[in-house]
Amino acid sequence: MMNRSTETWFGRRTKALFDAIETHTDGKMKPRVLSKADGYELWWERVAVWFVVLLYIPSSGWSKTKARERFNQSYITTFGDRIYWSTAGNIGEYDPSDYWHYALVRHECVHMLDEHRLGSLWYRLLYVAVLPILWTYRSRFEETAYQEQLLVLVETGRRDAALTSLPGIRRQFKTSAYGWMGGGERFMNGGSLYLKLSMTPRRMLPQDLPWKSEFEKIGFVPEIHPDARSRETKES
Repeated sequence: MMNRSTETWFGRRTKALFDAIETHTDGKMKPRVLSKADGYELWWERVAVWFVVLLYIPSSGWSKTKARERFNQSYITTFGDRIYWSTAGNIGEYDPSDYWHYALVRHECVHMLDEHRLGSLWYRLLYVAVLPILWTYRSRFEETAYQEQLLVLVETGRRDAALTSLPGIRRQFKTSAYGWMGGGERFMNGGSLYLKLSMTPRRMLPQDLPWKSEFEKIGFVPEIHPDARSRETKES
């Protein structure tokens, strides 16, 4: 298991989230972050990854090695309660003190709750079903997870960064990154999330969060980072 330090604010919040998920699922899910470099725990996870890598071969110069490298370095993969982190690349090795890694963990934990709610079989079937198409169930899962990821940026005093990231997130819905899954309209300029973020005060108080976290229903209540207000003041 990778280091899950609780010495920082982000580390403590990650532990609180993992504990809330474990309690909510009666111990059936024990969230943890693992490294892709150490391999996958279960045989079917390795098979699933093999098929995903095949999908990346055409856009990787028809090189299986480059396709696997791209998948390992550019994407985080969650199976059940196991978050497999990138080996390096543009994400970097897991750092529990990093705000961006905390945001990505919140994103992945939304998928955990979806899988627990629907059951592993139904969740996986719905996630991969019908590709390509203009709208898929996969897009619904990802819209909710990206919304949670954006909320972390607001909680840490990075509202403007959340706004500027919306077009890039929307592009993820229209490309091969998720198999042309469609959707993503909430992330457009003028979409519901854009409008809510635009109306969020820079010098924010807890009651000013633009929407509720997916995890409030399981007892994990988001907190504003202690430096959030001073950060937004400097950026404004």
